[in-house]
Amino acid sequence: MFIGSIASNVSLSHWIIIATFFLSLFLAFCKRRDECQIAFYQGIKTRKSIDGYNTLFVDHCIVFSAVMSVLSYVMWSVDIDTMQRLESNYLYLTSIFVVFGVMRYMQLVFVYKKGGSPTEIVLSDFTLHFILLSWIISFVVMYLTGDWYV
Repeated sequence: MFIGSIASNVSLSHWIIIATFFLSLFLAFCKRRDECQIAFYQGIKTRKSIDGYNTLFVDHCIVFSAVMSVLSYVMWSVDIDTMQRLESNYLYLTSIFVVFGVMRYMQLVFVYKKGGSPTEIVLSDFTLHFILLSWIISFVVMYLTGDWYV
């Protein structure tokens, strides 16, 4: 992210950096939850540090990091510098797709027990594809309707 910012000569908002940090934590804890489940039900420890975790603790960490990630994204979308730089007063509307995306990912982790590989989840889940495509389309619509000038 930082290299891309330097290469494109675009400054990063502190909110988008924070959102990315918490999204990374969210994905890492989802993966760790899968490891805790394997250790508990199959007795297979994938790493020594797994003894320092249990599912309840990891579940709370997942929820906390998800909330912080979404909140940071919302703060980025309503930040005055972001709105001025992107010349959009409606960027906050894209937050709905971020909320749905995080909730869908949590459903896959908590209900369908698919937290082991974030890459596999993102590449294989049609609902996440639809949400991501809708998020992208929302930016395109803002650009085409004249609210957003880059």
